[in-house]
Amino acid sequence: MATGQFFNPPLRHIGKATASGTFVIPNAVSKVYVQVTSARGGTSQGNASQPGAAVVQAGFVEVLPGSTAQIIIGAGGTSASPNGTGGGTTSFDGAITVTGSSAGVYDTRYGSRSTGAVGTRSDASTLPTGSPSGAIARVSNTSTSGPTDVDVAGSGFINIYA
Repeated sequence: MATGQFFNPPLRHIGKATASGTFVIPNAVSKVYVQVTSARGGTSQGNASQPGAAVVQAGFVEVLPGSTAQIIIGAGGTSASPNGTGGGTTSFDGAITVTGSSAGVYDTRYGSRSTGAVGTRSDASTLPTGSPSGAIARVSNTSTSGPTDVDVAGSGFINIYA
């Protein structure tokens, strides 16, 4: 290794949140990398129209060792006739938040159908009260994913790395 270069060890997976609650930040961890995946909406009448794609947003978040982060996991939308419901909001401590996609739509008047809208992401620039002084969330890597990338019956989820 050349003098003056930094060695960054690979990140390791330290948790996956599939239900709302709190996540305890391990001691000696001052920054986490989180991937927040939105919930998907439900399908319309007879699965005629599919919901929009899930959104994945990831970034580094500065945290206090031993503190707790608030986790909100959005529920997947329900499939119904004529139209399903949209997916709920998923968030890691308010620093990175994504909304669920909308449901597929079936117009009973005309027999037409349309795919639901893709979920949306936050553009967080500051963290909630209680975060370390000067901490910011560096948010990046926004992408959409198809139905096979979302687990727990369409609910959102969060992967956490340190």
